[in-house]
Formats: sequence, structure tokens, C-alpha cells
Amino acid sequence: MIKNYQFDLPLSLYLRQEFNKRRNMGSRDRKRTREDIFSFYRIGKIFPEMTTSERIALGTFICGTSRNPETDFILTSYSPFLPENMTISLDEKLEKVKEYFPDFELEEIFPFSKHLSPQIDKHLFIRSFLQQPKLWIRVRSAFRDKVINELKERNFSFDVHAGNPCALSLLNSTPVHELTSYDKGYFEIQDLNSQNCITYLKIEDNEIWWDACAGAGGKSLALLDMHPNLNITASDIRESSLQNLKSRMSKASLNLESIIQIDLSADGSVPINHFDGILADVPCSGSGTWARTPEMISSFSEKNLSEKYIPLQRKIVKNLTNALKPEKYLIYITCSAFKSENEENIRHFEENLGLKCHSSSYFEGSGLAADTIYRAILSKNN
Repeated sequence: MIKNYQFDLPLSLYLRQEFNKRRNMGSRDRKRTREDIFSFYRIGKIFPEMTTSERIALGTFICGTSRNPETDFILTSYSPFLPENMTISLDEKLEKVKEYFPDFELEEIFPFSKHLSPQIDKHLFIRSFLQQPKLWIRVRSAFRDKVINELKERNFSFDVHAGNPCALSLLNSTPVHELTSYDKGYFEIQDLNSQNCITYLKIEDNEIWWDACAGAGGKSLALLDMHPNLNITASDIRESSLQNLKSRMSKASLNLESIIQIDLSADGSVPINHFDGILADVPCSGSGTWARTPEMISSFSEKNLSEKYIPLQRKIVKNLTNALKPEKYLIYITCSAFKSENEENIRHFEENLGLKCHSSSYFEGSGLAADTIYRAILSKNN
């Protein structure tokens, strides 16, 4: 599977397709194989001279958290590590790796450190790649008790975030799609910081807002839960995402002002001075989410920053600025930890687009088993 993977699909989707071809694999085999392959990619391109089996063993030792007959076999056959050390802490494991491989440096796992924002804790950020983030859900406040009761009835382990009582974290393997409360739209699957980055925005009743790069609509859903009288237009370039958005809105019994498919990079594609607020969760490298998609550590090209993402982000924000009413707010969001997509872009917007930055911050997820999100609140001068 590793040999045949061409990075043309997300790794999770690729593995799902591969498992469907191998009906003889039981659920335990699939789970173990998935964990081993994800661990292989979590250690990036470190030690390229190792065989695939040796790198699987190294990744399994560093990233694994439990011992079983398969991990015993992998470590005994392809590594110098003792199976009984599978359950020691991550810090202890990294010390063991350094003991056997003196050239090992944690930063070599992530070859793009120079692009990280200075606001990011680099060591903590890189360590986050070695462990799977949690599955986060956003519970609609009116249904919080019902959701929590059903989780308890199903004996699903969960934690309530201390600063956000509607944000619950679960093990990634938790089958939340099987819950009645999921079918009824009582909660949405949404990362902790994707929830947090749209809190405390200055929004008035009956304002007209645009979720311009809406994707499947997670932020629109959250905004409508917080501000039921908000008039939101949602758009995306991908028809498949908009179909998903329509389905989620229907399940949650929420309504949007309109849903449109649009290419925001095209000149003349937006109305002029129309919106009281614009949410611009722009396409980006996604580096703040690579703990969920560790294959990106190996497949990402630095050229994509300068040749693809940054020009596209600047083009989109330029066009969206035309659609924003004077002195109103544009919320710029990325799931990137790179300064060129964030702080440097904000500087460009201020110098070239007549926008003023009121605040900007990273919602760091590295220590929370969540994604890292960047948000800047901008206003149009005139």
C-alpha cells in the first residue's frame, strides 16, 4: 500500500479504497495496518536510507501507544527497540531513538521549519505530528444534554473542553455517525479551533454576511447557531462541498440566504459594497492540520506556497474587499502555521488593499490534540 500510494488522494481515503479491495482483512487487521501506515508518514522523510519495513518499525515505536503481538513482531524483526518499551512516554521514546540513532533530530521530521510563524512553538508543533489529534464535535447548545446522555449510554469516552462547554473531544475511532443525535443534527464534527476562531466576532442582528470559502459549511452552521437572525450567503468553487453543505443545513433545520458556486479568483465575480461581514477561510497549505494528514509532510512542495497558495489568497481577498461595505469586517482565516500565508499576507493587505488589521492570532492546537488555525480581523477603510 505504501509503495503504490501516489499522494493523489488523502491517505485516509486511499486506505479505505485499498481495504475495500481486501475483503479478507478483518477490522482488527485494518485498524493495525492503518495505524502502521500513518506512523510511517508521521516521521516524515527522516532516515531515507532505511527500508520501508525499518521506517514502519521506527514510526510504530515512536507513535504507537499500545503493545500487541504485531508490534512485538515489527520491533523485534526490524528495529533495535524492545517491545516492552512500546508503552513508555513519548519523551522516553525519543531518548531511546537518540540512543540508537545519534543523528536523530526531531526537527528533521518537519522540513519546513523556516516557514513557521515565530508565534508558533516549533518544538511543540513538530511533536504534534507524532500523535493523532482527537475527534472534536460542536454540540448545539439546545441539545447538549441529549448528546452527552447518548454518549454516556453508548459508553463512548469523551471530554468537555474547559473553555468551550459545547466542544467535546473523543477518540478518533469513535463511531459518532452511528448516534441518533448525529442523524438529528444535534452536533457537528468540527475541530476545536475551527469552532473557536469564529467566536467573539462583532455581529449585529439581521446583518448580511458572506461565508465566501464555505466548504461543507461548518462555520456557517456555527454562526447561525450563535446568531439565528444573521443572513448568510455561502459559496465555494466545489459543487461537491456545496451539496454537503445543503445536506448539513437541512439536517440541522437551518437556512441560508443563498448558496452559490463561484470562483473567487475571477475578476468581476463579486457584488460591490454589499456585505456587512465576510468570512474568508481561504485555500491554504493546511500545515496546521498535518497531524491529521501526515502524508502532507512528505508530499508538500515549498513551491506551492509562492506559486499557488499565496497568489490565490491575495487574489481572493482583493476581490472580496470589493464586496465588503466600508468600515465593515473581513475575517481572514487559514489552517496554516506558515507566516507567509498569514502575517505576511496581512501586511500585504494593509499596504495594498485598503484594509486595516484590528487583531490577529493563532489558535494553537499542538498541545490540545487539535488543529492550528490563524485568524485576522480586518476592516475596509472606505
